Amino acid sequence: MDRHHVPVSAYVGPGDAPNIGISLLLMHRLTGNVQYLVAAAKAVRYSLSMQAVPGEDYPYAEDPLTQWGFWSWDPPYDYTMSPDHSTHHVRGLWFFLDYWAVLSEETRGQVGEALAHPGAEEGG
Repeated sequence: MDRHHVPVSAYVGPGDAPNIGISLLLMHRLTGNVQYLVAAAKAVRYSLSMQAVPGEDYPYAEDPLTQWGFWSWDPPYDYTMSPDHSTHHVRGLWFFLDYWAVLSEETRGQVGEALAHPGAEEGG
């Protein structure tokens, strides 16, 4: 569901980092626990780091279908590419940004601090 409680998709694919991030946003909305937001931000960051771009030494980068697509699953383990991947990836980013836009500055700061200092929230 989006922030207006409108259903967007009836299912979320397992192993799909952007959609796992969407689930974590829902958990934050239900519990208020900032660690769900931190985990969602990490899912988005990981998903962005898995993108194949021209000129990079990346698994399957020589496949022309990977050059301009967005990976949704983890490409070292699932190297197929389809429009569905782009849809999942972009939808995950839109959901994250939509949710992020309505958070308080304090909450955003907590997430930023946790991302900048991994382990600090766990006392390590």
